[in-house]
Amino acid sequence: MLKEVLLGDYVLFLNNFELEMVDLSNNSIVHVDQQIFETNTQLTHIDLSSNKIEEISGNLFANNLRIKEIYFDNNLLSRIDVDFTILEGVEKISFYNNSCVDTMYSHTTDKLTDFQRMLSSNCSAKNNQ
Repeated sequence: MLKEVLLGDYVLFLNNFELEMVDLSNNSIVHVDQQIFETNTQLTHIDLSSNKIEEISGNLFANNLRIKEIYFDNNLLSRIDVDFTILEGVEKISFYNNSCVDTMYSHTTDKLTDFQRMLSSNCSAKNNQ
């Protein structure tokens, strides 16, 4: 069994234009490259829960504007520098049980801008130096 997985191999998802769901939970992933999902424009659900991811940054979801649900529960996240406000149709973003955040965004009860502000306050690079 692999102890660490670097999720940066573009070949896994490259040019898979119809991919809608990705479940990579429980895989000991430690790094997610910011371009990994750039050609998967139809993605609606991403689950990266229960891995060993310490940070996510950049334009991770810039081309995934159809996303409805994102899960990063049970990781080691101490830095989150991703702009989730570009995902106007997102319904749920879950970060339960992480180093810098232990909560979830739900479109029925929260404002995305407030959630983003909280992430920036609790999980930005400047707060983790």
